[in-house]
Amino acid sequence: MKKMIMLGIVLAAVSLPVFAQGLYIDAGLGFGKAWTKVEGNKLDDIPDIHQFTMDLSAKAGWGPFGDLPLYAVLELAGTVQMLWRLDDSYFYNSYIVGPGVLFYPIPLVQLGLTAGYSWTRNNTEVANYDMYNSAAGFAWNTTAAVDLGGKNHAFLAGIKFSMGIYPDETTSMLGVFIKYAFRKKAPPLFK
Repeated sequence: MKKMIMLGIVLAAVSLPVFAQGLYIDAGLGFGKAWTKVEGNKLDDIPDIHQFTMDLSAKAGWGPFGDLPLYAVLELAGTVQMLWRLDDSYFYNSYIVGPGVLFYPIPLVQLGLTAGYSWTRNNTEVANYDMYNSAAGFAWNTTAAVDLGGKNHAFLAGIKFSMGIYPDETTSMLGVFIKYAFRKKAPPLFK
């Protein structure tokens, strides 16, 4: 948690001296389905298990670059996978921080890719499963969204796929999200 707070402070400090024309900021919430494997065991294989997955994400960056509808961003995102059955519960939290790009092939469609450093924080009360915080790893996510907005303010609705690879674990998530974005609208790719 301390790392996330520090990264938020750094993002805010870097963004302050940047004037609004060209600044890109978005933040949002998503829901979906996650798949996690720890030491070869799939968490979905636990008998009578139920799941709920939530994703939080924020990006800050700059763009577009001239006539190119491209934005360079830094993303901080966290996914919480909650699993439970009658008397057991398990929270698998994975985080990513890294650089990314956003591209508008047409004015209403935003495509995104982020890759970077990732870590996990786990908490379990599930019987017979000994969960721990994994060593750091590598993760990436891809997004596709519809951009509904005017010159500077937008509402994004889309889909996201993410994957994290750690020494003893892998996790992936597929979900939908909504976000608010402040950005200078990208020019059309073809005039």
